[in-house]
Amino acid sequence: MTMQIQGLPEIMTTKEQAVQACAKLADMYALQLVGEDALRSTLSSWLTNCPFLLEGNSLDPSISKRIGKKRTIILTAALNSLLAG
Repeated sequence: MTMQIQGLPEIMTTKEQAVQACAKLADMYALQLVGEDALRSTLSSWLTNCPFLLEGNSLDPSISKRIGKKRTIILTAALNSLLAG
């Protein structure tokens, strides 16, 4: 069961949409507007619906570069948790 966070898309069709959504999700988490469960649930949904989000087991480098290091760290930690099982 996924939690839909208001203002974030469930499906992204372009990398530009992914950049904007990833930045917003990381910012919301950093500001404690969403919790860890919502962060993981959203990322899990995105992994299913947006295959270009990852390259291998990491966030796509072009997305990481555009969202910045701090946001990438937040999302990478959550992704590692999801991918580990």
